[in-house]
Amino acid sequence: MNSLKLPYSALIPLLMHYQIEQGVCFLIICHNNFSKKLAFNYLAELAQSFLERYASQIGQASRPYTFIEFETTIRKLMKSYTDTRSPKQLSKINNELADVQRIMVQNIED
Repeated sequence: MNSLKLPYSALIPLLMHYQIEQGVCFLIICHNNFSKKLAFNYLAELAQSFLERYASQIGQASRPYTFIEFETTIRKLMKSYTDTRSPKQLSKINNELADVQRIMVQNIED
């Protein structure tokens, strides 16, 4: 029996995005159809929020889960980026529609 071996990324359509700020790695795993622009906007907002609260404490972290209370902030931020009715998502949809409209107008003019 022949077995088919695929890379892990081919079996599960997920991507990892990361950003390193002040020695802290901010990492997200999302579906490959999730907007890269939104993913990096999320990371930037997450990093900014975290560093505003904990920048002075990063070097003193001596145990796992030192910043566990930040989880509530992560959840709220994640919800705002994944809720299709959120202003961020509506803005993304409007931008994509504007791009489609621009392409259609350009095709008609050509």
